[in-house]
Amino acid sequence: MAASRTPRDTGNIAKLDTKKYLDKFKRTGELADRALSRYGEPTMSLEELRAALDRELPPGFSLTEFVLREREAAW
Repeated sequence: MAASRTPRDTGNIAKLDTKKYLDKFKRTGELADRALSRYGEPTMSLEELRAALDRELPPGFSLTEFVLREREAAW
């Protein structure tokens, strides 16, 4: 039996396409770029970072799951 779907109000999602919100997203991106600019460009690739984490973390440890658990615990 297929799961039943309930209609959702998508009116709020459409608001995100308005100029007001697009300007907010642009400004937020600019602020993030400015805040991170002092750190410069990455010195290693994403693949190298993942390999380094795999070497340092205990076997079977999921950094993603850890971050999600910590975030939920902080609520």
